[in-house]
Amino acid sequence: METATKVAKYITENAQKHAEIIVQKVMDVLNLQIPEWEQKAASTMYKIFFDHLADSMEIDTYRVPEEVLKWSVENAERTAKSGRDIYEIMRRYPPSRMIVSNFITEICMEHNVSVFGTACLTKKINAMFDISINETLVAYGRMKEELENQMREELAMMSAPLVLIEDKTYIIPLAGAIDEFRLSYIKENTFEETKKTKADYVLIDFTRASKEGDWTAQHNALIDLFVNGLTSTIMIIGAGQELLPNLSTLLRKRENIELCSSVAQAVEVTRQARQETSENLA
Repeated sequence: METATKVAKYITENAQKHAEIIVQKVMDVLNLQIPEWEQKAASTMYKIFFDHLADSMEIDTYRVPEEVLKWSVENAERTAKSGRDIYEIMRRYPPSRMIVSNFITEICMEHNVSVFGTACLTKKINAMFDISINETLVAYGRMKEELENQMREELAMMSAPLVLIEDKTYIIPLAGAIDEFRLSYIKENTFEETKKTKADYVLIDFTRASKEGDWTAQHNALIDLFVNGLTSTIMIIGAGQELLPNLSTLLRKRENIELCSSVAQAVEVTRQARQETSENLA
């Protein structure tokens, strides 16, 4: 008990110095070049680590300080946001664990701590590192998924924008692959926005839409959505030959659909229709 108290006191009194030494050793071993603010943050975390280790010497616990867990999470999120691989962080753990374990073992030997006591401390060190690693991996995965979803949504938004080109005439210039995610985005966003405009004409331009995956089904579903869901005249531009069977059916059943070979032709058709309407009203 007296030995444990002495070791705990020694670790606490020298925690900051030990922390700075550990950080420098890890940097040397891995040949890391990290900014000063990150070095200071790492030293602060190791000081908390050592203080906690000293406080828990006489307690059978493997809890990790909340500050250390928060640091693990922030490190992982920062790495994900920067576009770097999680390997940049994970490769630091093995040498850090070894250096800290060896460091504590040396202190225990200097203070005549028993083999059993040294082993208990080593187990606590390993447990704290394992929990920190787990938090890092979970946080990185979560942030990576959030960023990927955000990027997919941004790409979906850019690939199917609703653009006003003339009074009550809008165009949706599709781009790239229209997969299930983008089709769902179009249903929930682009289509709903189009309904609110009460447009006379909606031009759906497929000329830049790629033919990937189950594209025929996705393109047909998109056309059905707009033709059946709106009273606007839907101008289908640059549709692939594979879509003709469905388009032919819609042309027979619905009056609000027209096929055009180009945007220029579609715009010209809308202008002529407006002019005829105007002349008839006059």
